[in-house]
Amino acid sequence: MSITKRIHNGKPQYRYQVGYTDLFGNYKRKSSKWYDSKKECKKAESEFRTNLFLQKTGYTFEEIAENYIEYTGKYNTQQTINEKRSELKNHLSALLNDQIDDITAAKIKLVMDQECIQKLSTSRKNRILGLINSIFKHGQIFYGLKYNPCDQIPRYRKTSEEKMKKMNIYTPKEFNAFLEHIPATRKIYKDLFYVLYWTGMRLNEANSLTFNDIQVNKINLYRQWKDGTWAPLKTDGSVRKIPIDHDIYMVFEQLKKYYQDYPGFSEDWFCFGGYKQLSYTSIERAKDEAVEASGLHYIRIHDFRHSHASNLIEAGVNMYKISKRLGHSSISITMDRYGHLIDEDGDEILSAIKNKK
Repeated sequence: MSITKRIHNGKPQYRYQVGYTDLFGNYKRKSSKWYDSKKECKKAESEFRTNLFLQKTGYTFEEIAENYIEYTGKYNTQQTINEKRSELKNHLSALLNDQIDDITAAKIKLVMDQECIQKLSTSRKNRILGLINSIFKHGQIFYGLKYNPCDQIPRYRKTSEEKMKKMNIYTPKEFNAFLEHIPATRKIYKDLFYVLYWTGMRLNEANSLTFNDIQVNKINLYRQWKDGTWAPLKTDGSVRKIPIDHDIYMVFEQLKKYYQDYPGFSEDWFCFGGYKQLSYTSIERAKDEAVEASGLHYIRIHDFRHSHASNLIEAGVNMYKISKRLGHSSISITMDRYGHLIDEDGDEILSAIKNKK
């Protein structure tokens, strides 16, 4: 037994140090916190040695958490480090002194159910839960912790109110007003926004299109241009054929006609940009300037995709077909994102019943 004594604020304090071999055969040394009495220190050391015998880590949640923050500190900014410590202090204090081996999923749920956490946004709650999960994973990797209770706890799902707040949707009338404020000198951006709004494609999907991908009645999506090379799309579900009408097809035909006057033109050229993709910063700038000039509420590029989904839902299109058109890997993703837009009063169902009578 090795107990060290010090005088702190005029009073004696004690801590123990134990050398041991962990479950992976690595030699480690445990230095405890300082205790106000030698008896308390001896008791804590005895419990630590018992935990070693039972193949427990013998560490508190706070000790593993602090080691995790120090270990990952080289990858994080000082602000991120401070935010993690703040979450531990302000929201996870009920876990700090617990032996990490003894913390269960039920205990974590009780902590997460605290009023101070429940009033936070869904993303903030998931960030706190993610911090707990990372601390347990760190304990598994470096301290022989056998069990991660976070494996049993699902992530929080956004409420309908949060989803609506996140989505800034333009109606067709608002979108047309938006397009009217894009000058003729930036017609290519106007064409891009038009295609995004009326197909629901992701920005990089549309900006990666070549003229080889366009047919009279559909767009073939199977790859994307990423970091200077061709790469697979986001998921297998993203590989799809998007039906288009004559107006959208003519957008691509006019673009092709424009580029055909350029030397070296090829069907392999990008529809938006020619031999080189449009710059994403210039796309964002063109959008922001048109929003400001139109006086409409702010909208992100990705909100054109949300607007497209909203238009289809309002038109009564089957959710499965919407999911396929958007390239979601499953209909559950579509329902999770857009289910709150569905008519909850059942007017569509009642109308269909009435028409059958």
